Amino acid sequence: MKATLLHSLFFTFLFSLLSFNSQAQLRFTANLSGQNEVFPVATLASGQVTAYLAGQKLVLEGSFEGLTSEVATDILGGAHLHIGMAGQNGAVLLPIVLDLAADGRGATIDPLKNIHTLTVAQMDFMIKRRIYVNVHTERYRGGEIRGQFLPASEEFFHANLFGNNEVPAVMTAASGAIDIELNDNIIFLSGSFSNLGSPVNTNILGGAHIHIGLPNENGAVVFALNANIAPDGKSGVFVGAKNAFELTQAQLDDLRARRWYVNIHTMDNIGGELRGQVVGHARALFRAHLSGMNAVPNQVQTNGRGVLLAEVQDESNVLLFGGFDQLESEVAVNIQGGM
Repeated sequence: MKATLLHSLFFTFLFSLLSFNSQAQLRFTANLSGQNEVFPVATLASGQVTAYLAGQKLVLEGSFEGLTSEVATDILGGAHLHIGMAGQNGAVLLPIVLDLAADGRGATIDPLKNIHTLTVAQMDFMIKRRIYVNVHTERYRGGEIRGQFLPASEEFFHANLFGNNEVPAVMTAASGAIDIELNDNIIFLSGSFSNLGSPVNTNILGGAHIHIGLPNENGAVVFALNANIAPDGKSGVFVGAKNAFELTQAQLDDLRARRWYVNIHTMDNIGGELRGQVVGHARALFRAHLSGMNAVPNQVQTNGRGVLLAEVQDESNVLLFGGFDQLESEVAVNIQGGM
């Protein structure tokens, strides 16, 4: 309580020095993890950056830790704000001044050293969820951890869209990502996709949806999404203002139980070319495809299949979810439950 009060007093003082109107403050949160990179990075590093916007003044504060190698300070200091939706890589907008840890694998972001004046266009980027934080390291020069600036919310969810998440898997060079903000029973969804092998099939309820189902299941449409699709039909963005939905209690329960996925249907892949399970904010996400061909010591010829996701939430908590089907016989529950 005391720390929270001191924090509040500090920012009240800081904003008054900058002539901020406290009633006009907007707060944004970027949760940093490797899974938010356009091509996810396997790392347990994590962090959070908070942005305070009042008028054209922007103040940043936050920290990160656990990087696999030192911050690549030769890349304009190693941490930046970039322009781009979730699922996109974009140009550097502003550098972030870091106070690096002794080993170079973590840092704090001092608000007194990270005060910027934005243009009207840059303010618009922030409000429309088009700015992200990226931390570059010696091992991952393109970025080891990343986070999209989203309006401060009660809960955050994310989905990485790839063809191998489809059931069955689809071979495609396409990719994408979406973010979801939850407040009470209202969600806002934003993100992007690109490089589809054929145009979005808009005849299927617009072509992009949230469905109900675990990672190994195909399920019914929950919501049709509103995508701004490029002229060639092979890429698009989801704008938060056009993708706001009110949830029932059952839908809230399904979202929190990881029973939602995003699916993008195309002309050549009617069932879906890109798919991603909606998961919570986590330090890392791992996926296992279950197949008889993976059995050791001998491969097994079977129609059985499944998918299991592991959501690493912190040092002591991992959330497992998924499923399997089409086994040749019943699960041998007498062998320590069968799994």
